[in-house]
Amino acid sequence: MHEVMLEVIDHDENMSHLIVASGWGQRAQWYRNLLEYPEGEVDYRGRRLSIYAVPVQRGHGEKILQRYQQTHPRLTLCLKSLLGEGAWRQVRLLRLQIVT
Repeated sequence: MHEVMLEVIDHDENMSHLIVASGWGQRAQWYRNLLEYPEGEVDYRGRRLSIYAVPVQRGHGEKILQRYQQTHPRLTLCLKSLLGEGAWRQVRLLRLQIVT
């Protein structure tokens, strides 16, 4: 079993899903692993949750990232300086559907 810390950038009020971001796009190993093996588990707010990972469509992902940038302007600046402006466009999102 492998563990990695992910940035949850969005979720719905009913906790039916979490949206996580890969700052390194499709190059991130955890991202590729979840695309190939979408079933898994996450620890979120002290709860162990079973999930099924689905890629977020590019257009919808851009809207989610825009909301994130508006809500977290300082963190966005830090991430852009870390990743580089061009790399910011490579960010990919996964929807982690909570399986009950």
